[in-house]
Amino acid sequence: MEIIEVTFDAWLRERVASRGSSGPTLARQLAVPTSTVYRWLHGLAFPSDAMAGCLADALGTTVREVRGRLDRGIEKAHLLDDALPSI
Repeated sequence: MEIIEVTFDAWLRERVASRGSSGPTLARQLAVPTSTVYRWLHGLAFPSDAMAGCLADALGTTVREVRGRLDRGIEKAHLLDDALPSI
């Protein structure tokens, strides 16, 4: 059995879609700019740890799951940064 690691942005897009929601709706729920949620949904940025509780509530999941997904996503981003050649 193969385990497939899902990126934070892919997981977030799936959670938002499974709730019949959208990026702009999530942004309104969290009282953040739509552009902020857009960046999260497309892997261009990550929510702060302080936002994890609000995000968990909005997505109907636990803070632990959100933080776990964030931790893995941030680790991968750092690994990718480390693999890039310096200019």
